This record gives sequence, structure tokens and C-alpha cells, in this order.
Amino acid sequence: MRILAALFFLSLPFAAVAEESSKANTMTVHGEAVIKAAPDLLTLPVTVREENESLKKAKERHDDKLRKLLNLAQSVGIPKEKMETSFTAINPVYDYEKDSTRPRLRGYRVETSLNFRLTDFAKLGDFMDGIIEAGIDDIGSVSYTLQDEEKIKDDALNLAMQHAFEKAAHLAATAKVTLDKPLIIEEGDADIQRPIPPRPMPMMRGMAMAAMAPQPPELPSGVVEVHQSVTVVYSLK
Repeated sequence: MRILAALFFLSLPFAAVAEESSKANTMTVHGEAVIKAAPDLLTLPVTVREENESLKKAKERHDDKLRKLLNLAQSVGIPKEKMETSFTAINPVYDYEKDSTRPRLRGYRVETSLNFRLTDFAKLGDFMDGIIEAGIDDIGSVSYTLQDEEKIKDDALNLAMQHAFEKAAHLAATAKVTLDKPLIIEEGDADIQRPIPPRPMPMMRGMAMAAMAPQPPELPSGVVEVHQSVTVVYSLK
């Protein structure tokens, strides 16, 4: 048993030397790439909300505005497949009074939230104007993105890999060693930076229309930046 133990401990330094030797024959590099692209898709969230002491009246008014909104969307060229319902709900509304132990039922709230996706940004102004004219003032912030985002991510990943290879080749030539095949490739998390436009102010826009103010200029949509990175371990000859 003592001899076996001695042999085991004697073998440890050799294993460590072999591991260090293996590490000495590799090179680790980090590659990065950024692709900037103009957004070609915008999403506009809109919520139709009606509240009334009568559930029937609340629903009737809600449904009437919802029909106007959907017809408006189609009239400006938004197809049905570019419309998405986020949620729809019917909830009681209560008043909570200090001197009462029970909440008092005030009425009912009916609401539906939808996302509209547009590829023709020039239609956004007319669409928002029509929304205000229909009596709907709950308009969310516009978000810009890319229709083929996955392809842009793949392209950026390819460029990041190319960047890593070029760095490794340059370092190998400088060190006068021969670059061999990649042993390990680790993909970093993709980072997509989308432009953040200012939140629309629908009530002010509606007032401007009433005052016959000139049409406001179209806001710039900015660019979408797709960041990709890889870490590659190359073997050396």
C-alpha cells in the first residue's frame, strides 16, 4: 500500500506538467462584431378601454371603438396578420370609502390591448390621427426592430468568428508559430440595441389637429445594433 501511494503522488507532477504543456500549445482569442441596420418594422401598442356603471353599456362602447380601430388599421394598409391582441379583460371597478367596511361597486371596465406592426413608417401619422379621432387616447410607445433579426444575428456571429480568426492568425505570425484548428468555440450572448423613440403624446397631437396645425415631421427611427462575440481556443503546431 505504501508503494502504491508513493507511485500515485509521484505521478501528480508529471500530470501537471502534461497539462501545462497542453495549455502552452493553445491560443485563446476573443472576436467581436457589430452590425448596424435601419429598422424596417415598428410596433405600436394601443388599448381600448371603456368604463360604465352598466356592464352592457361599457361593453357596447368598447366594442364600437374596437371595430373602428380595426377598420382604421385595415384602411391604412395594416393586414390582419400584423395585428396582435395582447390581452382583453372585463373587471368590476370598486370605490373604497374610509367609513365603509365594504367596497362599493362603481361599475365595470372593459379593455383590450393590441399591437399593430407597420412596415411603412409613413403611415404611422395617419394611423395615430385616426386613433385619436375614434376617441382612443391610450397609445403606447413605438418600438422599432428588424423583420429578419435572426439572419442579422447570424451574420454578426460569422463576422465575430472571422474577427477571432484574424486576430489568432496575426498573433501566430508575430510569435512565429503555426495556427492549427479551433479546439473550443464559445458563443457570447447576443446584444441587440434598439432605438428608443420618445413616447407619443396623443392628446397634444389631437389638439394640434383641431387647431389646423401643420402635420408634424416624421421622427427618425434610428438604427438597430446587433452585437455578437465568440471566444475561440486554437491549437498551435
